[in-house]
Amino acid sequence: MKAPHLNRFFVTLATTCLLLTGSCGEYDDSELRGQIADLASRLTALEAKVNADISELARLVAAVEAKDYVTGVTALSDGTGYEISFAKNGKVTIKHGTNGLDGQAPRISVREAGGVYYWTIDGNDITDKDGNPLPVKGKDGVDGTPGVNGTNGTDAIAPLVRINESSLKWEISTDDGETWNTTDVKATGTQGNPGDKGDKGDTGAKGDPGDKGDPGDAIFAPDGVDNSHPDYVLFTLADGTTIKASKLQPFGIDFAAPGLFAKGSAQVIPYALTGGVTIVKEFNHTAAGWSVAFNTAAREMTITAPPTFTVANYRDTISLWLSDGKTVMAHTFPVAGDYVLPGAYIRQIAETFLQGHPLPRSFIGPMDLVTDPDQRAIVEFGIVLYDMAALMKALLLYPAENAAIIGQLVTALRNGSNVRSNHDFTYDTPIPLGEGYFYKIIHVNAVWLTNQTQPITGENAWVANAMATVHKTFPGTTVGDNAFTILAQLARAIVALQTPSGLVRMAPAEPNNYSYLGIDYHANASVENNLSCIPALRYMSEHAATSGERTAYATALTNLEAAVLDMYNVSGQYFNTGKNLSTDVVNTKFATDCQTWFILAFGPARLDALMLAKYGVSDASAQLLKKTLEIAGVKKEGEYVGVDFYDRASVVSFEWSSGFVTAARAVLALHEDTELRQAEASISAYIQSHATEQGLLPYTDAATSVDTGHGWTTIPLMHSLASSSWHFFDILDMSVNPFGM
Repeated sequence: MKAPHLNRFFVTLATTCLLLTGSCGEYDDSELRGQIADLASRLTALEAKVNADISELARLVAAVEAKDYVTGVTALSDGTGYEISFAKNGKVTIKHGTNGLDGQAPRISVREAGGVYYWTIDGNDITDKDGNPLPVKGKDGVDGTPGVNGTNGTDAIAPLVRINESSLKWEISTDDGETWNTTDVKATGTQGNPGDKGDKGDTGAKGDPGDKGDPGDAIFAPDGVDNSHPDYVLFTLADGTTIKASKLQPFGIDFAAPGLFAKGSAQVIPYALTGGVTIVKEFNHTAAGWSVAFNTAAREMTITAPPTFTVANYRDTISLWLSDGKTVMAHTFPVAGDYVLPGAYIRQIAETFLQGHPLPRSFIGPMDLVTDPDQRAIVEFGIVLYDMAALMKALLLYPAENAAIIGQLVTALRNGSNVRSNHDFTYDTPIPLGEGYFYKIIHVNAVWLTNQTQPITGENAWVANAMATVHKTFPGTTVGDNAFTILAQLARAIVALQTPSGLVRMAPAEPNNYSYLGIDYHANASVENNLSCIPALRYMSEHAATSGERTAYATALTNLEAAVLDMYNVSGQYFNTGKNLSTDVVNTKFATDCQTWFILAFGPARLDALMLAKYGVSDASAQLLKKTLEIAGVKKEGEYVGVDFYDRASVVSFEWSSGFVTAARAVLALHEDTELRQAEASISAYIQSHATEQGLLPYTDAATSVDTGHGWTTIPLMHSLASSSWHFFDILDMSVNPFGM
């Protein structure tokens, strides 16, 4: 925009006025010069205000033509007007008009024809160079055809005005200041008459100055914003033209929450609609067997429960599409059956995997597709200790009913034969013989399983977590004391592998540096492993036998938490997988469980505060989950059904997807997020659709073995203890966090 200038205005006007006052003798013209300077200043300010008001009028019209909604009207602090907030077009500032003398400014306004607004001046159209009415909003481009680009739209050109330096008349430009045309409207009041000429030698009496003429506003009328109407804001321009901008009207549906449903029963729920809303459809519910029907004439919906309840379908989340004809929104609400999940149900799962052995198997089912010898050994006789620990955390949700099995598992571990990393493994700080880590995988009879000597931090940290929960749940009992003994030994081993960086190594040293596995576990730290250590270290910092031990564990916990927070990948906006402690090289591969476990291990509120302070990331927990969906989320028919192990985003891990649901519910309890709410519901529904009536789940939804991307392959089609146990964390109790006690 080219700014108008008044650089010659002062000189021209001053010379003219001085000639009129007489030319003989000395004359004090300071008062006149002051009046001239004041007038020049006021006209410059008037130019700026009129052009600013034209610009704001253009923005107001653009919002109205776009059918945008007013979301707020706020009086300016200086009382000169209002700030109008629109849903999509930002804010527009409307200044009160002033009542000036007629003819002191051109009346710039708009007129509407067929939904399009055009600029006018003094009631006549302002035209472009071709003589066409000048629209307030630029023209839209023309859509292209396949293989041919469309045409660009044209920018809107708002008229500019200025005061001519010589004639003191208003001028207007419709080409962004390239050319100017006079409006013949004077910008000042009437000039005063010259004084009588005195006798020769005497100075004539000074003529009275002309009337100032208050500068009138050419755009908006005084008090031109009327916010008294419930449905719209009315804007009045100086020429009396009015413009209506619709207000954003809240809309929704109100009804009483349904009570518990008996099996196969139906409840008729009356509802009231607000804001002109109509129900478009019931678009989603998560569990099989539930149904929703609408009687729109009677304003009633009928919800029917399934004929039988299982762990997979006894409760549901129902979502409705609502619309007011312009905007669509979702309304989601829960329903639940009158079904109490007994501890015996979880015990049945445990017994299914135990099959009469001291410890449960990790997998049960057909072994036709399991051809690898090591995998067959694990499937036939093995338990991954992490899987057992997850089952124990589920059993501990109903401790009274499951005390016998819990005691059996603790005793089997306490008395296991050759299941600890003894002679061939070295810890950074020596520990007593027989107190080292358990092997990652052991025989279900609590003895050594050939070729599975992997004493991994993560599996042992989960066992320590389970033992801490047993100790807290059964204090002063034999099973509680045995659990604490195991916990204390494993916690000491964790600290014995903690490096000065704060990170805990994946495993103690081994003579061959784990060459048979292709990775030196002792030289590496896993973020997943380190997060797994947090519950045990936290518990020991509060319950260790001496104050010195409690302080040592508290220090270890503080250092570990600081170290894992340093593993945030700022550019990728996720947490890295691990680090080689010898080379200091970070493993930046994405691992889904690292993100969800961060939320569960720290808690979303605390993690949000730490990430904001350290990295300036707001709502870090929600952002981590959204990034997880972006990178590893698996979609079917347009909605998320689960998460993959890494960025392949095609195979659903039921264990890690249940972990996502658990973490999402923790975040949603802190603050609502529509995207996460919908993903949590659709993923939970997909998991439940694959569970048996007994709550058993496979490891993935793939029909064949797949690479997890993190050092192991999956076992297909068999029921997984880890998946089934994690499924209970989100299906049994929405507040369950397996990283808690």
